[in-house]
Amino acid sequence: MDLFAAYSTDKTVESEGVWVPFPHVEVKVRLARAGGSNKRWEIERERALRPLRRRYKEEGIPDSEVMAALVEPFCSLILKDWEGVKKDGKPVQCTVANRVALCKQLPDFFAEMMLEAGRLDNYRVVEDEEDAKKSSTTSSGIKATATPAT
Repeated sequence: MDLFAAYSTDKTVESEGVWVPFPHVEVKVRLARAGGSNKRWEIERERALRPLRRRYKEEGIPDSEVMAALVEPFCSLILKDWEGVKKDGKPVQCTVANRVALCKQLPDFFAEMMLEAGRLDNYRVVEDEEDAKKSSTTSSGIKATATPAT
């Protein structure tokens, strides 16, 4: 694969999202890209982190505070949809409020979704039909389908 092919991403997939399954919990989420052509995310991320940067001028910002600051922009702009999310055996509707609540209740799951939303492999250009049938393996061993959400 040449350099340009390796780093070309599908702008539609970046904005509409890609389904990322978490088979160990029978859940899949649709994630827009956190970065790349998603300029709105970059703006909102910077806006959310600006107060922390002022407060922690000389020292590093604690990871827990960074993650807490990013929950709402992530849930509004990156986490687009989900399937299989249940609480007490009942499906949970995918609203922004429920996304925020889920990420706050399950910070490790939120961190894992953040990692997946930033992975270039999830948003690469699919060159042909055979490539479209393939899926990329994520850093956590998860298979992400690099096709636009429907």
